[in-house]
Amino acid sequence: MKMGKENNDLITIIEKLKKEGNGKGVQQALALTGETFSCVRMAMYEYHVYQDTFERKYEWSAGKLPFDKTLNETLKKEIFANKKDILEKNLLSKIMGDSIDKKALEEHVFYHYVIETRGQVHGVIILEREKAFSKVELQEVALIIYMISEEYITEKDTEELKVQNNFLQTLYSKMQTGLVQCVMEENAMQMIWANEAAFQIYGCTREWYEQVYGKSMERFIYVEDWPYVKQQLENMQVGEEIKEYEHRYISYFGQMRWLHVNALKLVNENQEEVIQLIFSDITHSKQLENDLEHEKERYRIAIDSSSDVIFEYDLLNDEYVSYGSFIDNSLPRSTPILTSSYKKKLLKGKICDSDMISRYVDFLSGDDMKPFELRERYKEGDCEGHIWVAIEGTPIYDNGMLIKIIGKKSNINEKKQKEKKELEVVQRDRLTKLYTRTVGEELIRQYLEEKSREEIGSFLLIDLDNFQVINDTYGYTFGDAILEEVAEVIKAATRQNDISVRYGGDEFLILMKNTEPGRTVVYGKRIHEKICGLYAGEDENIKVSCSVGMVSTEMTQEYETLFQYADGMLAYVKNHGKNDAVCYSPSSKAVIEMQGTAYVNANEGPVEEVPTGKDNEDIVAFAFSILEKTKDMRSAINLLLGKVGRMLRLNKISIIETDANFLSNIITYEWIAKKEYHDSICKYNLSQEELEQWKSCFDGEGLFVMTDEWREKFSDGVTLEGNAPRKRNQLYSAIYEEGEFKGAVVFEHSDPLDVWPRDVRTKLKEVSKIISTHITKANADIASKAKTEFLSRMSHEIRTPMNAIVGMTSIAQSVVGDEKKVSECLAKIDTSTQYLLSLINDILDMSRIESGSMSVCQEAFDLDKLVSEIVVLMSPQAENKDINLVVKRSYTDLHLIGDELRLNQVLINIIGNALKFTPERGSITIAVQQLMQEDDAATIRFSVDDTGIGINENNLERIFTAFEQAESNTARRFGGTGLGLAISSNLVKLMGGKLDVRSQEGVGSEFFFTLQFPLAQTEEKEADQTVESGEKEEIHFENCRLLVVEDNDLNAEIAQTVLDMVGIKTERAEDGKQAVDIFQKKESGYFDAILMDIRMPVMDGLEATKCIRTSGKEDSRKIPIIAMTANAFDKDMKKSIDCGMNGHLSKPIDINKLYKVLQETLHVNE
Repeated sequence: MKMGKENNDLITIIEKLKKEGNGKGVQQALALTGETFSCVRMAMYEYHVYQDTFERKYEWSAGKLPFDKTLNETLKKEIFANKKDILEKNLLSKIMGDSIDKKALEEHVFYHYVIETRGQVHGVIILEREKAFSKVELQEVALIIYMISEEYITEKDTEELKVQNNFLQTLYSKMQTGLVQCVMEENAMQMIWANEAAFQIYGCTREWYEQVYGKSMERFIYVEDWPYVKQQLENMQVGEEIKEYEHRYISYFGQMRWLHVNALKLVNENQEEVIQLIFSDITHSKQLENDLEHEKERYRIAIDSSSDVIFEYDLLNDEYVSYGSFIDNSLPRSTPILTSSYKKKLLKGKICDSDMISRYVDFLSGDDMKPFELRERYKEGDCEGHIWVAIEGTPIYDNGMLIKIIGKKSNINEKKQKEKKELEVVQRDRLTKLYTRTVGEELIRQYLEEKSREEIGSFLLIDLDNFQVINDTYGYTFGDAILEEVAEVIKAATRQNDISVRYGGDEFLILMKNTEPGRTVVYGKRIHEKICGLYAGEDENIKVSCSVGMVSTEMTQEYETLFQYADGMLAYVKNHGKNDAVCYSPSSKAVIEMQGTAYVNANEGPVEEVPTGKDNEDIVAFAFSILEKTKDMRSAINLLLGKVGRMLRLNKISIIETDANFLSNIITYEWIAKKEYHDSICKYNLSQEELEQWKSCFDGEGLFVMTDEWREKFSDGVTLEGNAPRKRNQLYSAIYEEGEFKGAVVFEHSDPLDVWPRDVRTKLKEVSKIISTHITKANADIASKAKTEFLSRMSHEIRTPMNAIVGMTSIAQSVVGDEKKVSECLAKIDTSTQYLLSLINDILDMSRIESGSMSVCQEAFDLDKLVSEIVVLMSPQAENKDINLVVKRSYTDLHLIGDELRLNQVLINIIGNALKFTPERGSITIAVQQLMQEDDAATIRFSVDDTGIGINENNLERIFTAFEQAESNTARRFGGTGLGLAISSNLVKLMGGKLDVRSQEGVGSEFFFTLQFPLAQTEEKEADQTVESGEKEEIHFENCRLLVVEDNDLNAEIAQTVLDMVGIKTERAEDGKQAVDIFQKKESGYFDAILMDIRMPVMDGLEATKCIRTSGKEDSRKIPIIAMTANAFDKDMKKSIDCGMNGHLSKPIDINKLYKVLQETLHVNE
């Protein structure tokens, strides 16, 4: 095609613009083209596919005027309406139709050229001219417009490529997946390029890697996996394009981890064939896979041992097949049980209760597959009844049609019973288990409204007369126990459908259904007598009494009216002296009093007493509460024994205390159900052999069931007059105090063949332990009180003779010349001294009273060894419950000085509690952390953190109190006595710290304490050695010579003077070392005896005696050695005798006693 010179120049310019690629070619080309072809305006619109709109990108206008806005809005209609035709011709076309305003079309001519590649529209170029192009001009301008569109597409591709490259570079640097390009060279992997994520996965920096390994990659691969990885890469070199594999590698930190690798061959920018590795760390996924496999195995085992019933229901054949049975546990799980015509039986009410049939049908039809609960009927052999099950299932389809339901049934019978009980708990009083006032009144009103007028009931209102006195005397826990006993009386005297209500603090309301007035009187009398016969403690002036007001429902159906009449009868009793029961008779409109013979209708039979029993009550928690909070221990124990006896229907409970010193038994507490059970249960006087046999009867739990053989040995055989020996079954629970046998609690019932169930044995053992602990505590309190009172009294008594001694001494000093007066003063001083000495001896005797105090030792121990031994001890318990036991150690000083035994006891107590209260698959963390270290001491923090049941914040303080637990039912659910934390808390206090706790209910608890320990330097061991005294040599006072060993000059002077007074010659040694030296230097027989002080410097008397006895001299074993010491305890005397001394004199020395001991020791005047 021939073009003018001007147009050829334009083409040349446009070609030049394309080569320069300066990004402005399209804009300049539009301007040149518009000017060359005399256009009014030219513009290029860029098409955005996702927004489906055109946006003006380049524009040239001769008059600097914008295009009409309507063109921008409607342009796409013109193009895409004729898209196929336009793209096929790809010509510069006139714009027609509605795309341009009509007025603009009349004035100018518009052309457009669609920019496209492979059918995809990129934009459009618009030309506006005052007149149309000629045919030649149209061809020329079309060529130039084509060149401009090519330039636009080139610019756009370049820009997109640049953006894409920038994006890829950013992606490679930011992505978490490792990206490496490498080649295989001589059995080695050489890295060409890698992103930052690759080095992050390896666990090192790029710089470190290149410095240590250079370009080598195989060093990071686990040595056992390298042959496999190498084979994969070599396979790619000979043909395979893509590989996917996994291998282990060693991280920078030396950890073995897993990689998942995608490898592909590609040619890089240098036209080199490389292998690109895209990899990620899958260590966590591998661990999850491993855990999943273990979980699958556990699941399989769980299914094999599951108590659920698996079932299949065939809809087409109406057949139900179950695997397993809730009733017959002996049936193998693999045995199918077929039920034909299942849905037919269901619709007839043979499968479940009628109100649940519709829901079960919907489930079996696939209309409602949500899990639900069903009360299912069962009949297996002679056994039939109902059982609650939870049902869930999955529908199975075949070509869109439901053919089968597969599911499982879980036994939720216990859950439903528990829900029923929980609902009942809400409605009933927590203490007495009777209805609460609100619930009871509503039930009574409902009964009165619904009952027929012919049905007659009785309304009883009961009030305890002196209940506040009982509370004030014995404590509120004791009072609560009385209220419980009253409730038991009411339950025993009423029937199951009667309504019994705890109306107020000590008031009770009863509505007895179907009860004639005469029978009401009998019931009222029975209840009154039983309540008044309840045990009310040891104070004889306090008795349980009650007032009862009664009325019949025949007079009215209104609750308020009945209550008003009953309350009036109660007021009548109160106003006439209390402790009585009266009934209002509607027929006679009179009060029937209970005194004397009660009114009884002859046509009504006798009232049968309903037996009571509260098998589910937690008697252990009750024992904790009443014995800990009572004001009268003896009354509380008697009440407790009666409660246990009635609850378990026992004949008798006795507490025997054994005195090993006097070889005797004594019954200190006893509850008896009936008079005929009052007979002997033990032998009161024992021999030492019988006592040892008696102690050996008990098993490791401290329990012993009495047999006939043992009964003959230990029973005195005493029975009530006229009674033959009874057959009985007795369980003995041993009482220990600090490991020493102190007696037993004896539980007895009549059936000799009955065994004591395990749960009953455990409960009684706990109750026995609580009782014995509180008896010991009460005895200790009594002894401590007696000791305190005695010391207070002695303080006054000691000052009286001291005043006389001081006064008489002053007087004697002032009248030295008056011999008679001095003699009188000395006599009075001697009298006062003797009295003072007797008081001191009395005070020393008080030291023999057991105080219950505890001390801690200070010995070297290895902390790390202690922690390790505890972990070894507690780990089996943790493994049994699948609990993760974690130990965190953070300390440097392992050897400390402290009480290893007590520290071990505290930690085992706390960890044991954590194991007890942490559910299966929970976690327990034991942390031992050194907080600080000084030159000679270290501060250690111990903590035990668990994911157990946690403790309510209101109970955090209670748990450190003896015999208290966070909840009253904790003992029943988890066992134990509640003493552990109290003991641990006191031990930590003794060691200088405080045991504390942080806890959140349902989340877990952390127990922690901090102690300071001296650092251990050396360890010393001491051992006591004793020798036996030898033959005694007979000597006389005449020509006797004694060695006096005494460090105090005044004491030595006194001893030598009093000896000289009877003609005994003396020599003195000032300490034990001098005594040994003097004795060894003198010839055998030089001294007839030695008076030896115990506490002396250099060498004490015990060590000196040991040296003398082992010196090897002829008389070393024979010479009498007599101790002189200010220590007057039995244990000090025993030490003196054990080390080889012949006698013991307590200071101040009694002269007459000294002479007597010398006479006996030296055999004088025999």
